Amino acid sequence: MGSESTGIFHWIYVQLFANWKKFEVIYISILILLQFAVYAIVPDSLIGMVSGVAGVLCLIYGMKGRKINFIFGLIQCLAMAYVAWISHAYGSFAMDIVYVISQPIGWLMWGHDEATHSFSKTIRNWIFLGAFIAWAIGWWILSIIHGQLPYLDSINFVVSIIAQTLYILK
Repeated sequence: MGSESTGIFHWIYVQLFANWKKFEVIYISILILLQFAVYAIVPDSLIGMVSGVAGVLCLIYGMKGRKINFIFGLIQCLAMAYVAWISHAYGSFAMDIVYVISQPIGWLMWGHDEATHSFSKTIRNWIFLGAFIAWAIGWWILSIIHGQLPYLDSINFVVSIIAQTLYILK
């Protein structure tokens, strides 16, 4: 058990702190400080600030190719789902739920990369047409349930779902 816990601590250390360049440390520090500064100036909600910090960490660790990004992503998505729900941004809420579900999938699939393929022009056109139809249907549904900015919420949802689906299928 001792060597197993040592292995976990080593993994966490490597995931969080190994191989940082000076620029990256400065960059992430500025981004996180900005999150705290905005919260200090306009303290809207603590959960929004937590979501912002977790989102920054998710992006930075994702760009560094670290698996731990999915933990920060899960925190960010759960927080944003809550914020979207209480602000009646139902398209964003649905999108965040998809992201919450996709975080464990990303965690499990990490490192199992295979060849990436591209779609033919015909398939890309069908995806575009499907996205346009999905946007219109989403706009209609969100306006029926009195969602906030249904046309923008719908496009955000549709594009995000397509991007997340393509990422998972990659």
